[in-house]
Amino acid sequence: MVRLFLLTGVCLTALMPMAWAQDRVSIRTGTHSDYSRVVFDWGTSAPYDLQQTEPGVLDLTFRKNAVPDLTAVEKLPNVASVEKLSADGENLKIRIRIPADSKYRHFLIGDRVVVDVYNSATGTKAVAAPVSAKPTEEKPVQATKAPTPTAKPAATPPVVDAAPVSTPAETTSAPVAAAESAPEAVAVVDQGPTVLEQEAARIADPHVITVSSTEEMGLAAFERNGYLWLVIDRPSLSVLPQINGPKKEEFTPFEKVATSEGGVAYRTRMPGTATIEGEGGGLIWRVIVSPKDKAVEPTPPTREFKSGDDIRGGAMAWAMPLVTKNLSIVDPDVGDTILVATVDAADQFAGTERNFVDFEQLNSSIGLAIVPKADDVKFEKRAGGVAVTRPGGLALSRMRDVTQRIIEQKTTGETENPAATDPTKTPRMFDFNRWMMGGLNALHDNQHILLAGMADKDKSGRVQDLLMMAKMNMANDRGQEAVGLLRFAESEMPDIKESPEFLALRGVALSMASMFEDGFRDLNTAALKDYPELDYWRAYAAAGLEDWQQAKKLLPTDMTIVSEYPRRLQERMLLRLAEIALRSGEVKAAESMLGMLQKEQQHLQPWTVAAMDYLRGEAHRQNKEYTKAEEYWKPLLTGKDDLYRAKAGLALTMLQLDQGTIKLEEAVDRLEGLRYMWRGDELEAQINSRLGKLYLDQARYMKGFSILRDAVAMSPGTDISNDIAYMMTDSFKNLFLSDALEKMSPVDAITVYEEFRELTPDGDDGNRLIRRLAERLVDADLLGRAATLLQYQVDYRLQGREAADTSLRLAAIYLLSDNPNPVLRVLDKATTTYAGLPKDDSVNQKLREAAMLRARALSELKRVDEALAILNTYPPSPDINRLRADIAWNAGRWQDAAIALQDLIVDQAIVAERPLTQAQADIILNRAVALNLAGDRVALANMRERFGDQMMKTSRSKLFDVVTRSRTSTLASDRESIAALVSEVDLFKDFLDTYRASDQPSN
Repeated sequence: MVRLFLLTGVCLTALMPMAWAQDRVSIRTGTHSDYSRVVFDWGTSAPYDLQQTEPGVLDLTFRKNAVPDLTAVEKLPNVASVEKLSADGENLKIRIRIPADSKYRHFLIGDRVVVDVYNSATGTKAVAAPVSAKPTEEKPVQATKAPTPTAKPAATPPVVDAAPVSTPAETTSAPVAAAESAPEAVAVVDQGPTVLEQEAARIADPHVITVSSTEEMGLAAFERNGYLWLVIDRPSLSVLPQINGPKKEEFTPFEKVATSEGGVAYRTRMPGTATIEGEGGGLIWRVIVSPKDKAVEPTPPTREFKSGDDIRGGAMAWAMPLVTKNLSIVDPDVGDTILVATVDAADQFAGTERNFVDFEQLNSSIGLAIVPKADDVKFEKRAGGVAVTRPGGLALSRMRDVTQRIIEQKTTGETENPAATDPTKTPRMFDFNRWMMGGLNALHDNQHILLAGMADKDKSGRVQDLLMMAKMNMANDRGQEAVGLLRFAESEMPDIKESPEFLALRGVALSMASMFEDGFRDLNTAALKDYPELDYWRAYAAAGLEDWQQAKKLLPTDMTIVSEYPRRLQERMLLRLAEIALRSGEVKAAESMLGMLQKEQQHLQPWTVAAMDYLRGEAHRQNKEYTKAEEYWKPLLTGKDDLYRAKAGLALTMLQLDQGTIKLEEAVDRLEGLRYMWRGDELEAQINSRLGKLYLDQARYMKGFSILRDAVAMSPGTDISNDIAYMMTDSFKNLFLSDALEKMSPVDAITVYEEFRELTPDGDDGNRLIRRLAERLVDADLLGRAATLLQYQVDYRLQGREAADTSLRLAAIYLLSDNPNPVLRVLDKATTTYAGLPKDDSVNQKLREAAMLRARALSELKRVDEALAILNTYPPSPDINRLRADIAWNAGRWQDAAIALQDLIVDQAIVAERPLTQAQADIILNRAVALNLAGDRVALANMRERFGDQMMKTSRSKLFDVVTRSRTSTLASDRESIAALVSEVDLFKDFLDTYRASDQPSN
């Protein structure tokens, strides 16, 4: 029964679905003397990119989606705003606005991304915010969901000369505080109970030591023999540091201790053990004595060695770019010398004590303090920090030996693992060869033996056997089974998840089982950062997540460890690692990895051989050996492996298209055949991406953009998905902003735009794109759709003069399309804007155009008196007269029309001796019609007398004769001709037609 229960539990656990949840990001902010800080605390691995897209704008893009809590983010001295740009479900993108000339830096500490923005070089130097308003320390913003408790690493005994290695921070150049002498500094007195109240709200029972000055100063804080030491690089500080706290009387009074020239030191005996943490820098420093753990990681040391010296020749360096001075102090109790490096910012500190052959590092909460064990040990200040050196070099263990010692302390079974005890071997976390236990053939029997013995064991023994079974399955490339066993072990003993070894096992098992995100998270646990073997698996998992850039950063150069893995694991690992190398253009490295597999080719799985041939072909392609590449890829097209048939088909098609050996149409046909050969991962996205691009090259835009949009949805959040999205946006923009738009039919153009309008770029490019499309539609008399586009721009995208100019254009298009109803509302917005602008000829002309458009719209809305009243506010001119005539004509006010047309005749300056133009003849004929309908026979006779001879020489002669003949001779047919003339006349049409021209503001 026990065995049945255990086996059932193993199976059920292995089949349990993973719990997926969107991450929540806690945000902490802080104000320091010379910089402001924003911290994004993910609680898990958070790959990111940061770019300064324009002066004063930092765009921070994470490679995973999350819900940030921005409710408590306030404006900082150097940070104007922190905004979320991404939509829900997309990779989180944050925009940080800073002063345009501020320098900044960014780095990753564990699961936290930190952005520091330094004071503007041209503005007022930032000062820490008043404590009554906001404490200067960094405050966590509470997420709505409680974070998962962080697992504590298992306790280990102290390790001599074994310093953990942190991930190097990526930084942008930041100012380094100058270590120059200054006038006498004046200490600021204790800041009073308000400081205590604010600090007590953050940490339990704290004590705050305040050191302030009117001149910038560097400081170091460290502990030795029960004393807290404060070392300041300004010897003129005349007031002792001030202590505030609930039990400040338990601290001894500060004792001044002499230092080397250029500094002053104080020490006080602490009442008990506590954590020391620094804040601030420059003008205001706070040293907080608290029982709470530190919130900031220390700066780890790095070891440097002279080539060829395996015993000495070493130096120990700390990346602290804000070091100000190196000072020495004689300890009055011991009599030895303490070397101290002061810094200009509290986040620069070396951390816990370490013991080395030549010196001892003291527990340094700000800066760095060491006690030399030889007289010739000294500090060496560098541009990037400070180093401890000695003539001939320090005696330091090599990093491989230090890491080996850590592995011995944090893993089990090391006595059985030769790599764990032999210092000549690379440090190892896994012993897969030993864990195979006879391979797959013996796996069933081995598991049966372990299960049979579990009934007689206690919980610890059962969990140990479950872990051994998981290791056996991992060694035999059975990731899913290993995951189930590890989950079962965790359910039996939940605390096991706090073990670094367990997290390493689980991370690898999850990665083997293609649960890459969870596997990558386990493998990047802080407690595992010092195990180089895990870099192979981190790179493997990152590649599984299709984060090839991160995978390349993690990929080790030495494949020795993988070369000692069992063959099945080599097949899995080397193929993926070789692909990472090829995607980075490192052909030789990839060929070396494939060569390791080649030695065992007769024993490899068929899919492994297919993968090797595909990768070899890619290596030849990158080496420009195209014929050899085809020789590897062509046989795969008829092979049995669907994955590599699809991969080789895509690669071969694109290679031959690039070489010109096939035409574009044939390439499209091939890729159409590959679209459904392989589904559900990056390869499908790649095929669709290339196919969509080929359709765009054929000017089949609907088909191309549709396929590209599908490709983005196939691998959301991945690098290839982002690349396709960028390519779509660029192609869409280029289509509508280039001559390609003129080659498209207007119907196709508006169809493509409306289907893929989400690709419209922001800003000026987007506005210009929409206006060009609108003009293309106007040219094709698709006036309604053109008006819809411009109306959206006026309502939502444009502002100021640009919006007003576009409004005039929109009003004209509405009138051209016989839709006067929205014209008045559109013109109201334009005239309001123009009225607020400084008056010049251009603005006055725009206001005049708006008035004429308004008059025309009012006339079409049968509000003729209002229309004419607007025109009467302007002095007579040809265009005003023409519009007045047209409005009166359309309203049947023939006498008013005749008067306006007479003004037009005067404008034309017609003389009897000169032949009439067609336009002049039309104006004369139109006035004659107006006089006829108005019944003004006298004026009509005068027109006949004055212009009869000239009109007889034009194409309008017969009509003029009909209109101006005497009433007695007018026939019914004459009345029909006059009515036809009335319906044809549109004097304002010429004015509106000018808005069809290509030089409108929409371009």
